[in-house]
Amino acid sequence: PSVAIPLSDRQRRKLNVQCQRMLLVLLEGAGTHVQTGQPSAAAVRVHSHLVDLLDCDAICANLEAVYDAFIKGRKSQSKNISKRERHILEEGLLYHILLTTLAEGPDGSMDVEDSKWLKSISEKYPAFAALEESHARERVTSVEIQMDGYIRRLKYIKPEVCIRQWRDKQIQAEAHDILFSSSRDSTSDSLVQFLKKSEKVMFAMWRRESLSRRKNRFRSFIAQHARAWQRTNVTFTVLINVLIVIRCSLFMDDSGSQVDPGLGVGFDFDRPFIPTEPNVTRADCTAFPEIFALCCCHFLFAVLRMADFSIDRLPELLRSERKRLSESDSRVRVKGWNSTVVILRLLFLRLESVSIWGYMVMSLLSVFLFSLRPLFYAFMLLVDVVKGNKLLVYVLQSVSMSKGSLLQTALLTFSLAYMFTTWAFLFMAHELDLGIVGNAYHCRSLITCIALNLNFGLRQDTGMGEFLMQATSIFPRILFEDLHWLLVSLMCIAIFSGIIIDTFGQLRETKRSIERDMASRCFVCGIDSSVFQRKAKGFRYHVSQEHCIWDYLFLRMYLKEKDSVDYTAQETYIDSLMKRSSLDFFPVGKSLYLLRQSGGANEEVDE
Repeated sequence: PSVAIPLSDRQRRKLNVQCQRMLLVLLEGAGTHVQTGQPSAAAVRVHSHLVDLLDCDAICANLEAVYDAFIKGRKSQSKNISKRERHILEEGLLYHILLTTLAEGPDGSMDVEDSKWLKSISEKYPAFAALEESHARERVTSVEIQMDGYIRRLKYIKPEVCIRQWRDKQIQAEAHDILFSSSRDSTSDSLVQFLKKSEKVMFAMWRRESLSRRKNRFRSFIAQHARAWQRTNVTFTVLINVLIVIRCSLFMDDSGSQVDPGLGVGFDFDRPFIPTEPNVTRADCTAFPEIFALCCCHFLFAVLRMADFSIDRLPELLRSERKRLSESDSRVRVKGWNSTVVILRLLFLRLESVSIWGYMVMSLLSVFLFSLRPLFYAFMLLVDVVKGNKLLVYVLQSVSMSKGSLLQTALLTFSLAYMFTTWAFLFMAHELDLGIVGNAYHCRSLITCIALNLNFGLRQDTGMGEFLMQATSIFPRILFEDLHWLLVSLMCIAIFSGIIIDTFGQLRETKRSIERDMASRCFVCGIDSSVFQRKAKGFRYHVSQEHCIWDYLFLRMYLKEKDSVDYTAQETYIDSLMKRSSLDFFPVGKSLYLLRQSGGANEEVDE
């Protein structure tokens, strides 16, 4: 005789989840053929048998019980759920996926929103509608994949890290940068670069999630309030600079006495600030206790910014740098060499890290070296303004991208200036003497003649003519001045400006072309937006629901977190292709909705 083995709630829930996954595996064969636009006969038979065999009322009753247990077991109404609550919710979401998959049909042609069967279930079982409204829309998503000549829809539950960390603005900004930095030459190139660059966003989300769960509350606190440290630091920088300007304008007059603040700003432009007492210097205007206190607070928040950089950003930079070096240089495989090279590169050759630790060092020095506070805080204000403005970063990027051309132009400029310097040194040395007693700029030696030409010749629009004394001859002077003005002052300086302006215009045009491409072509399938406007629910619905590129990113994280033993056939197929950076599972040039509407005809795209 059979013996009934009592099961605990956890064992029963685990058994239910396994049964649901087995049923979903049976439904995996559903899909639309890329040529005929019809489902396979086997998928139709399996779907028909499951509809006949499954007791949908029992499934809905189980869903009701699971949802009630989830609601009653919740300790708070926050969006973050515990591990136990997540297991209960997973069971209910799998029930939801099973019902919606059955409602879509063997080829997924039925629209879930128009399904009368699901509407009747929602009316009869309120838990289904409540689960759909509260959790399924946010946690259950789907992607279209191409497998064995069929376009299929794969539904999965988003990992908890994706739901929590995707709300972070910095994560979304990094993801947005991936789309703008990916090549737009073809759909295949865009997807290949997306797969490579998406690892950065995945690592960032996992890193943020680990920090939020870490027992070390200090590290979690530092990482969670990164934007607060930065904004507070910028506020102190602006406030200290304002106080420095006020104090250095009102501190004293020419006799060294305190200026009456009731006389306006207290600064006379006709009498520049020249102290007369030997024990009073210009740097004394910052030696006030309130400025010292603000400098100490500024240094404290600079340390917090450095701590956030070391906790959150530095591990990601180390990972990417190690990966790049291991792919480009075999020497980094030697133990010890890897860490040394990576750390030195990150600390001294990467602008992001140099700006962080250099900012903190300057803030520390400004606390004690009050004589240099105006200079230090002027530089830190420049760093804060540039780092906090994307447009300025974009402008500086145009300079860094054209550094090769700028260096070659600088070499050309120096060569021309040196040629004219030797000409003047040999034949016109007496005419290049500025005539000022004690002036170091003259042409009696070659090195001072070079300094004279580089300092005055490049900065004057009229060349060196204004600095030449009375001429002893006409023809050599005309030839020297005109050629120097044409080749050095006009041509070389114009080349510098032209390179920077052209690079900035090229970057701006590239950004505009990417924006036009994103608005007119699907990133996943590459089909033009006008096709979806004519035949489907619209292009926005397609890129947000059917071919959302971020759902493929979440799928990748879902597969990495899931045990490979529990993979379905589709998940095993996708995981094997992703490890090889293959695009065979992406529906390039195909859309499930368009295939059903057109009977298998494919759209023309640039693959």
